[in-house]
Amino acid sequence: MLAGFISLSSSGGRTDDRTGAPGSASNCSNGGFCHAGGSLSASMTIGVTEKGKLTPVTSYKAGTTYTIAIATVSSFSVSKGFQATVLDVSNNASGTLSGASAGSSIISANSRSLAVQSSASSLGIWTFDWTAPANPTGSVTIYAAGVAGNSSNSESGDQAVTKTATLTLDNSSGLSQSKATEVNIFPNPASDYLHITIPCKQVGLTNTSGKRILVPVVGGTADLRLISPGTYQLDLLHQGKRQLQKLVIVNH
Repeated sequence: MLAGFISLSSSGGRTDDRTGAPGSASNCSNGGFCHAGGSLSASMTIGVTEKGKLTPVTSYKAGTTYTIAIATVSSFSVSKGFQATVLDVSNNASGTLSGASAGSSIISANSRSLAVQSSASSLGIWTFDWTAPANPTGSVTIYAAGVAGNSSNSESGDQAVTKTATLTLDNSSGLSQSKATEVNIFPNPASDYLHITIPCKQVGLTNTSGKRILVPVVGGTADLRLISPGTYQLDLLHQGKRQLQKLVIVNH
């Protein structure tokens, strides 16, 4: 199973396996082991796309590289972190992790390859690549856990959250079985920031009254803090085609 990630008890990330996946040492969200006691309205989103492509997938092909995007969302936290690893159906390391985004890195621990934060993040958004093994044994599952910190320089008052997603093995010789056509954005609903996994300089937001707002995109992130909460149609131009998707913005 494609096993997941969890915030670490230090802003620079731990060097041991605290993913909460089968066989890991522990999980910072279980039993009050560490980061606990807070109520920061935290949640987590997982998205998977074939590397360089737009549409989300729920299946994978042998030897193919995928980009995994994680968003730890909290309106009341300015410090977030994560840890991640990949396991097969026997809970052994599967495939290869690489290409960790800024503020994160790939390390080895517990006979596994882990993606971890290298510094605390205010956005709480990370991506890394997973290359499926050439001879996979079946479905993989992403076990995800993140921590929203309260910036008190202690573990008390923080909140840990978890999330899972499963990818089935696609043995066909054609395209991925996933037929999703929506733009791959995280998170949705969104609060302060929106992460977009394709290159673009701006997105358009149209509210229910028909008013359209152009929002700049810098480094794959759109700043929504000045946009009123509500339901919008998001649109952007990618490779000559206009992509549309419903976006909900919640209270900042």
